[in-house]
Amino acid sequence: MNRKPTSMFVHWVAGEPHFVAPPGEPDEAQRRRIAELGTALAAGTTSANAILLEPASNELRPYPAFRQLIAKHAPSARAQLTPRDEPGTPLSAVVRVVDREARPYAGVRVYAYQTSALGWYAAEAPHVSGDSGDTKFARLFTYGVTDARGECELVSVHPAGYPRSDLP
Repeated sequence: MNRKPTSMFVHWVAGEPHFVAPPGEPDEAQRRRIAELGTALAAGTTSANAILLEPASNELRPYPAFRQLIAKHAPSARAQLTPRDEPGTPLSAVVRVVDREARPYAGVRVYAYQTSALGWYAAEAPHVSGDSGDTKFARLFTYGVTDARGECELVSVHPAGYPRSDLP
């Protein structure tokens, strides 16, 4: 039955994807690729932003080891959430971290994640199940570090609300 949501809760239609399981362990090829990226990041021959821009990063994004590499090598001032071929309207948002007196905090690591232009956190379904599924495993994510002004620009696409929901 197709009906308009009447509350902030999500209404699902039978047969539509809802959840995917959290990722298991990466296979051998994925582990090797993550290790190669770690070596390249440590050597300075690539950057977290360059890796996240690559569409090939999509298959690695759910894995904690990949996410830890991005966090460890988080760029300063400008952080990429989406691969270059991600559908959607481009979006840039600036996060500013300040103390109680509105003085900027430099060097703060910011974690950002969001839904896609479909309103999905995972590639295959709107949500990742399990403890903190969307927080830990959202496909579109990044880490960035605030600059001297306490700012970090997040570069992405405009996210959509959850499917069949009135949540923004």
